[in-house]
Amino acid sequence: MGANTSQVTDLSDNASLKALVGTESISENDPFWNQLISFTFISPTNSGDSKLLEEAVVPLAKTLIQNNPRTGNFGALVRVFLGRTKELKISTECQDQLFIWQAHNALFMIRCLVKVFVGEMSEEELQQQFSYQERAPGSSGETGGESLMEELLFNLVHLIVEVPLL
Repeated sequence: MGANTSQVTDLSDNASLKALVGTESISENDPFWNQLISFTFISPTNSGDSKLLEEAVVPLAKTLIQNNPRTGNFGALVRVFLGRTKELKISTECQDQLFIWQAHNALFMIRCLVKVFVGEMSEEELQQQFSYQERAPGSSGETGGESLMEELLFNLVHLIVEVPLL
């Protein structure tokens, strides 16, 4: 994934995915995200392909589960997707295929990761994957996990209702 055609067999060696699940925090404003979500990947069309994809994603997702509490990269990916959804209806009306394609890819990545998260952790641990936010020293310990998760769900419903199917 990241600026070219990807195959299931290539996922574990992909440099962009390694950066996403790695130990370095990536700001949601970093150009890395545009590169990460600019890939061509044929979505699985049968249960066999889905199983192969899930088997390839599990090790990456487990690494992300370990590192995300320190990096917040999953939350940044969600926020990148949410930023795209705000303009998605206009993009579909203008048929801005690049924007639509990148939003689709970001959502596909979120879907693959959340599927593993749900199978690997408790509800509380899942909420923690959404809850990382950088805080200034001495600031409140509150996190925006529930609000980020809620915003994601709200935006998904909004997309289903408002964005025309092309």
